[in-house]
Amino acid sequence: MGCDVHIHIGRPPILYRNPYPIALFCEYEIDTDKALKQPHIWVGEASFLKAGLTGDIDRYVPQPIQKICKLIPDSCSGKSVIIDDKLIETIEEIDWTNNTQYEICEKKKLIEFLKKHKGKECYYICW
Repeated sequence: MGCDVHIHIGRPPILYRNPYPIALFCEYEIDTDKALKQPHIWVGEASFLKAGLTGDIDRYVPQPIQKICKLIPDSCSGKSVIIDDKLIETIEEIDWTNNTQYEICEKKKLIEFLKKHKGKECYYICW
């Protein structure tokens, strides 16, 4: 079992900064109610926990998700990135081969979503 990875439009809705981010793994606590109201798209499934415990990221996190997570900041960072032509083109160029048991979205749907929200900020979150 893994988590669902979503790209959300906007800035992460921060409730507060965690006083012990290293112990809690997240620098910021996110307001999940507000996050769920933001436009978002499901990117796929992954098990970052299993990947971390085993050291086998390629088995538990699909390659496309690994690459997207390097391009777009996660909610825990409290940061976002602007969706621009370069980001869209970079994601279009990602090899969408998935050699894991986890499902991923159709690349075409993700690109359409990003193009629709071009010029806006985004981040990813795992649910």
